[in-house]
Amino acid sequence: MRFLRRFSMLLAVVVLLPLLLWCLAPPHLVLPPEDAVRNLETALPVFPCAEGFGVDTPAGRGGAIIAVTSLSDAGPGTLREALQTPGGRVVVFECAGQIHLASNIEISQPFVTVAGQTAPAPGITLRDAGLNIVTHDVLVQHIAVRVGDQSEGPPPDARDGISVYPGNEGAYRVVVDHCSVSWAVDEDMSHWGKGVHDVTFRNCLAGEGLSHSIHPKGEHSKGLLMGDFGQRIAVIGCLFADNVMRNPFVKGGVTALIANNVIYNPGDSAIHLGDAEHSGPSWVSAAGNVLLPGPDTPWYIALAWVQGDAHPDARLALYGNDSRGYRLWHAWRRSNAPANITNWMDAPVRVSPLTLRDSGDTVDWVTAQAGSRPAMRDPVDARIVEGMRTGSGRIIDHPEDVGGLPDILPVYQALSLPSEPEEDADHDGYTNLEEWLHERARIVEGRPEAAPKKQKP
Repeated sequence: MRFLRRFSMLLAVVVLLPLLLWCLAPPHLVLPPEDAVRNLETALPVFPCAEGFGVDTPAGRGGAIIAVTSLSDAGPGTLREALQTPGGRVVVFECAGQIHLASNIEISQPFVTVAGQTAPAPGITLRDAGLNIVTHDVLVQHIAVRVGDQSEGPPPDARDGISVYPGNEGAYRVVVDHCSVSWAVDEDMSHWGKGVHDVTFRNCLAGEGLSHSIHPKGEHSKGLLMGDFGQRIAVIGCLFADNVMRNPFVKGGVTALIANNVIYNPGDSAIHLGDAEHSGPSWVSAAGNVLLPGPDTPWYIALAWVQGDAHPDARLALYGNDSRGYRLWHAWRRSNAPANITNWMDAPVRVSPLTLRDSGDTVDWVTAQAGSRPAMRDPVDARIVEGMRTGSGRIIDHPEDVGGLPDILPVYQALSLPSEPEEDADHDGYTNLEEWLHERARIVEGRPEAAPKKQKP
């Protein structure tokens, strides 16, 4: 008996002492990647006040104007046809309502602007499948995607809302602005693969990823997956509501900026880093984000944490975040534990210009601006935002848990485009058509009218 006790003590020392020393070891110095910082101060943003990586894209500027006139899945006048058309183009909408998709719709041709703000109320909603971006120089604005777990549609493990993949030429200078995604079976939003870089998700709403639905892995309520090897990815001003995990999840080999987002009612994790596939260290700057616990949030949930399977050189820099009373737990591995910084210029992943808001202002800003049509939200977005405001929003398993998607009667309305749309009357770099698109965006976002611009000679 005495021998067994001594053997147990010796075994405990042999096993636990190296683990203790490993946990307490000071971190070794690792320099951030040199290409994780971008200065776009002199570049013309894709639209005024656009901030993030890749916002210097021209998107469809100066290209053909293609009007979507049909809510059918495919064929003449449809969104699918417009997105498959080669060449620079600006896609506008002379209809509103729901587009029932039999399969994911794909943007495979570069230099395109998808201007959902041009649709009459209540706007454009893609349902039953999602939108894949597999090219470069893309701007998508003011679109809602309601995926769902109906029996027909893409495979459950690939039933995302909005995804960015590299395609043949890579996916870069991609901006997804003011879009709403809910009821995905896999992820609400995602990017994945080498060749994805300089991408921004801005003022989007990612909510109610379906938990115990039809995913082959079982529980799978996920917000945003920042997949392996993505470089210079920004997530700014988004609302993550009622997702169990990935709010967002940063995988290996990624450089990411996560700023001024609201994470409401995470069931397991808010912002987290991991590298199960051994893709390499990730570098993340997280600033001005807010965690709002909800009825499904365990008491121990951290705003941000580094998983045990993350690369030892992974870095998570925290600046001015607000965890609303919840403990900010550090990872077991001290070498890659989250680190608070007091000077934003010490953040490893940055872009300028960037309007970095105090976390005390984040909730109001995101509440006012997140989603496809903040000034005229559809019933799904309105309910999710109200659930965040009141603390009543819950994680769901099926769309029917919250009443499903209400039927929307189609609306058709011809557009009155500006004269000489390809010209630049005020010589500010934006075409007359873009100026018109900016005004339509201002209206559906509910922003105050800007002062008249002075004409340049």
